[in-house]
Amino acid sequence: MLRCPFQNLSTYITVLLGLSGIALFVYMNTRNLPDVRNLEHWKPSQVSQVFAYDGSLLTEFYIQKANAVSIEKEYLTMLRKHLLRLKTENIL
Repeated sequence: MLRCPFQNLSTYITVLLGLSGIALFVYMNTRNLPDVRNLEHWKPSQVSQVFAYDGSLLTEFYIQKANAVSIEKEYLTMLRKHLLRLKTENIL
């Protein structure tokens, strides 16, 4: 006959409080996240550049400077680097 793992009330309450705590933690940490669909159309703030008369860059003004990099390009570069390292160490 199958026995219930929560035979006494204190074990049941402890498990219920633990699960409630985890659910509350996840809710509190994810409620202010932006919608993923908005991230597809994200446009970073612009950078203002000041150039000298000869065309050299003097300075840049920005609140947030972000460089967009495609995940595929970054991943492939990292993968090539690690495969080359493994090949030079005669692991492959």
